[in-house]
Amino acid sequence: MVERPMAARFPHTLRVLLTLALLVGFAPSTQAKTVRYPAYERYVPGTKLNKYERKVLQAVRQWSKQKKQRLTYDPRLGKVAKSMAKLTANEKSPLDKNEARRLAHRQGVTDGQIAHVITQGDTSSLSIEALIRELDRSLKHVDMTHMGVSTIRKNKVVTTALILSRRLVKLGPLRSYTQADKTVYLRGRFFQKGLASSVQNAHVALTLPSGKVVKHKLQVVDRKFQLPILTGKTPGIMQAQIIVERSQGPEVAALFPI
Repeated sequence: MVERPMAARFPHTLRVLLTLALLVGFAPSTQAKTVRYPAYERYVPGTKLNKYERKVLQAVRQWSKQKKQRLTYDPRLGKVAKSMAKLTANEKSPLDKNEARRLAHRQGVTDGQIAHVITQGDTSSLSIEALIRELDRSLKHVDMTHMGVSTIRKNKVVTTALILSRRLVKLGPLRSYTQADKTVYLRGRFFQKGLASSVQNAHVALTLPSGKVVKHKLQVVDRKFQLPILTGKTPGIMQAQIIVERSQGPEVAALFPI
């Protein structure tokens, strides 16, 4: 389950650490410590970007425009990127896909597809160049819809973190934990334009604490849906996935534990 970052060394004064992880649906180990995340899909106020972060934002949007895509800045993903940059700048263990997903859940993000790229360079311009090179190399043909960026300068090294997500469905606010033997209402709507316009049908897959998987077909009316979920009598972690059918096949549109 652990995906180690790819490392590369560039000539002269540039030191670069590149990490990339494209996250799809996965079930964390049952041995993992239970974490009570704040409510999912809650409102998070925007934060002011510094001068360098605005340059990164501009460069990534230009890169996306060449692909005929539009990336929307999400303040929640910006906070995720900030945590990623801090972890890397403090030279802790390499950031893997499980940690990136955990940071996203902490900010209430439930998007099923997430990718992140982290670069380090002696100057901000070199770090941006490395970031765009890695995007061209690894994500040139991957469609994303939202992003967050953050930068940190520490010990004369600039760390740049970029996180991208693919958002097909907008969920209503949802508590990340509840009592056993209760009903949780999953509400949401699919977007009318963009990637979500190709969604043909959808269902919810629930992995119960016992390991049993239960599937429910989503009844979508005017692109909206509502599904009551019974938590059951057994305490533990229940993994929820919204799986959609598109022209490319099945895809995880949302992923979160309760």
